[in-house]
Amino acid sequence: GRHRHLASLRPMAFCGCCSRDRARAQRELGDDAKSRGMTTRVTKQGSESSSGSDLIDALPPEHRFPPTGDPVLDKLMAERRIAAIQALPEFRTRYEPDALNAPQNHFCSDSTLLRYLEARDGDLAKASDMMDSSLKWRANKLDERELHCPACSRDSNAHCFFPIGLDSRGWQLVYSCGARAKDKNTESSIVHMSWVMEEIFNRSSEPGKIVWIIDMHGFGYKDMDTKMAKTALPMFSDHYPERMGQIVIIDPPAIFKGVWELVMPLLDPVTQRKVKLLRGDKFDYFRKYCTTPAQYTFLEAVLQTKAVPGSYPEEALETVRAEVAKTFPGAARNAYPNPAPHV
Repeated sequence: GRHRHLASLRPMAFCGCCSRDRARAQRELGDDAKSRGMTTRVTKQGSESSSGSDLIDALPPEHRFPPTGDPVLDKLMAERRIAAIQALPEFRTRYEPDALNAPQNHFCSDSTLLRYLEARDGDLAKASDMMDSSLKWRANKLDERELHCPACSRDSNAHCFFPIGLDSRGWQLVYSCGARAKDKNTESSIVHMSWVMEEIFNRSSEPGKIVWIIDMHGFGYKDMDTKMAKTALPMFSDHYPERMGQIVIIDPPAIFKGVWELVMPLLDPVTQRKVKLLRGDKFDYFRKYCTTPAQYTFLEAVLQTKAVPGSYPEEALETVRAEVAKTFPGAARNAYPNPAPHV
């Protein structure tokens, strides 16, 4: 196979037999569904006159997603998913279990393959190029490595990027604030972000999306360097495609406009429509999408806490940490900061 050279990487603690059996079963189910017409009930030609909600409803139940509130975005996302579902059986043959090592088999679930197909509008060649690049990136950065952030192991307040639980759409809310992080190094921050993403989605093998909440409090001229955005956004788009449910930017200051004008071209048109800038309406957004009192209380409290390194509302942070620990014990143990005692 075209990827047999990747199998030379030493396997980690995954069961290759289970991965092969699962992959074959998933492929057979996909082929069976296609033969029944489930994956072709809506064609690209027919989608041109359909609304986003119509296209979502026409998807097989297991592939539907909650409406975003933006009809144009719903239609774009549904058309991508339709193209991906139709291309999946053939795409799966390019990543046969016997040609991959154990961590690659774990990663190459049907949901992963669908995400890469969606990101390339069902184009098999482009999706394969993207997947090959990610497999090499993961081999160099993630496979065979314990999931932890070295900087946070030394100082729990090094970074600020952590999950606070699922929202009402089933998307994982992830809070971040650059001003609260002590470590401003771009590469170190990227390592932390990738580790959290791996923790949330079981080494990126499971379906799901995040809502990236970017708290702009404390943002000043010292933060005008766009290196972080120019590094983080390509990592997400190239190696975590279709993981972004929304990017929510909270209280962006006037000086942020210049940075934003440089960042926007880095986003594809679909991702651009997923960005929301919230100011006075931020608490309405939280009330609409938070699913637990702990989530809302934390977001309300942290936005009233001065944005400096290590500064968090201790009680609210501990409550939301305890909730997340029930689902992601690793993330709860290592991703969360410990408020600085002097703050």
